[in-house]
Amino acid sequence: MSTNQQNKEEEVDLGSLFIIIGNGFRKFFEFLWKILTGLFHFLILILLFLKDNIVKLGIAAVIGGAIGGYVEFNKETMYGSDLLLQPNFKSSKQLYDNVNFYNDLVVQKKYDLLQKTFGIDSTEASSIRKFEVAPIRSENDILESYDELVLSIDTLTIKSYSFAQFRKAFTDFDYKVHQVHVEATNSEVFPKLDDVIISSIVENNYYNRVKTITRENLYRTDSLLRKDLN
Repeated sequence: MSTNQQNKEEEVDLGSLFIIIGNGFRKFFEFLWKILTGLFHFLILILLFLKDNIVKLGIAAVIGGAIGGYVEFNKETMYGSDLLLQPNFKSSKQLYDNVNFYNDLVVQKKYDLLQKTFGIDSTEASSIRKFEVAPIRSENDILESYDELVLSIDTLTIKSYSFAQFRKAFTDFDYKVHQVHVEATNSEVFPKLDDVIISSIVENNYYNRVKTITRENLYRTDSLLRKDLN
């Protein structure tokens, strides 16, 4: 009798398990059906919106395409040119000041001054869109500059001035090579700019005096060395 009762309990447990599994599947499919129904409803709404506004959307697309095409067609063709310079006698600051001045003339549309500065015509001057200058950053420049400093001052002084401090104080002006970048709508104007940019730091009264003094010091040092050898 206990065996029959045990079998009935097992049948009841299995029946409850199947009911639970069935309810789980039913809920899952109900959830899936709700998602599909929602997606279908959303798709219908989109189709109804397109149906009711197809003309407006078409007109907007045509107008947008026309405006985009007009802007693209009338967009200026831009050219760029780079000039690499290695200023001497610490004239990098002067180079940056000059290039920034040229760019200010462009921004302020003072094309008459650009004409006079570079000896170009009004069309070429008005075609210039940008001047900018930036250093060619090199770790070797920092190391070489520090080595030069070490050789130029006494040992006690250099001990109080670490490489980390030197590197922190190293500025864009201290790099050896600098790049001047120019943008214009007329590519033929670039060759006419190079000589003026270079001469603006070469033909400078202050740096000419520095060059003269440096040259005289070299001659004096050379003469002393020759006397010592004799």
